Amino acid sequence: MSDAITAFQRKLHLWKSQVDKDDLAHFPVCQSISASFPGAFSCTPLATKLSRLIDEFDQRFSDFRRQRSNFAIFANPFTIDVDSAPYNLQLELIDIQSDSCLRAKFEDVKIEVLLLCAASRFDATAPTSRCPYSVTVWEHLSVRTHIFNNESKQD
Repeated sequence: MSDAITAFQRKLHLWKSQVDKDDLAHFPVCQSISASFPGAFSCTPLATKLSRLIDEFDQRFSDFRRQRSNFAIFANPFTIDVDSAPYNLQLELIDIQSDSCLRAKFEDVKIEVLLLCAASRFDATAPTSRCPYSVTVWEHLSVRTHIFNNESKQD
């Protein structure tokens, strides 16, 4: 969901930038009206509405921006800079990133299969878990998989 919101916000900024230059390429109806009746269509009201939308999205989804780096850990734990990760996940991330078998599985199969392969190696529920202070990367991936599966069923 965070990716979709980010993509839409980027589109809003693109549209605003283009409308400020009287470029209506992404608004074909407005472009048609402007071409058919020169001077009858002003881009200023559209630019104002786009600015309001940008401000509203910035306000409502500010948490997503602040948490973007945390989301990245769970989207692909193999590309994260371990030094910038939360301390309680760093050792586990090193283990995960160093496992070439897991990396290959992650790239080749669905996340559900990866979790099954990793469960025996990274048992987050064990009392000796390497990450006792917080929910581990694999638990987050499990939740992510559950959410993804539920969203897929609804579509």
